[in-house]
Amino acid sequence: MKQATFADTQHPPLKTDVFYALIALGSTTFWSVSSGWLVYYYLPPEGISLAPASTYGIVMFVVYVIHAALDPSIGYLSDHTRSRWGRRLPFMFASSLPVSVFFVLLWTPPVRGESSWNLVYLGVVMLLYKVAFSIHQIPYRALLPELALTDHHRVRMSAWYAGFQLVGMILGGFAGLVIENAGYVTASLIYAGATLPLFYLPFLVLRERPGRQIAPAERLDFRQSIWTTLRGPAFLERVMNYEPSDQQSA
Repeated sequence: MKQATFADTQHPPLKTDVFYALIALGSTTFWSVSSGWLVYYYLPPEGISLAPASTYGIVMFVVYVIHAALDPSIGYLSDHTRSRWGRRLPFMFASSLPVSVFFVLLWTPPVRGESSWNLVYLGVVMLLYKVAFSIHQIPYRALLPELALTDHHRVRMSAWYAGFQLVGMILGGFAGLVIENAGYVTASLIYAGATLPLFYLPFLVLRERPGRQIAPAERLDFRQSIWTTLRGPAFLERVMNYEPSDQQSA
């Protein structure tokens, strides 16, 4: 494998930043649409609900608890995977299509009108969607420090990432207009079809850098990773100063 020269380190290619950020554009668009419209779809303020409002929150709470419990295992598996593609890219590639499929399925409940079966269906599909999303996003975010060659490059990549996140939220803001004219299911298909290439095109450019990975002998095992996270200053500060935001409460 070709080693990065001094010139490469000082002037890393801009296309790496842009193609990495394209994935954030796609994932943020999905998040923006689902967090903004899913509750409204199943529990509209006017008209017929698709699920019992009294138990909707309980089911969503259970889904989020299970999802949160599985996230550390996904990160651990990604850290310890060995393949010719590296540690992160195989997870990202394998989960891109399921994320899009489950996103569409969120908007296709089996029963017209209010039904507990719709809530069961939503709970199962939401859990699958969340798990697929984590299988994609956890390795994706862990890939940034492996791609960035310098601290300046990491800041530049993060800026592109944040910028494309903003664009994704703007695109998600048009969901109401698309839904009004095409309906929920068609709108989800439009968003999924437009977003799917954003998940796969970056594989033409992104390559992991084994030389920037922590040596296997220095990696923590699963129990050590959990304990280190719980004791970390950033985690403790986050817990002590926790304030629910719109994104966290969605």
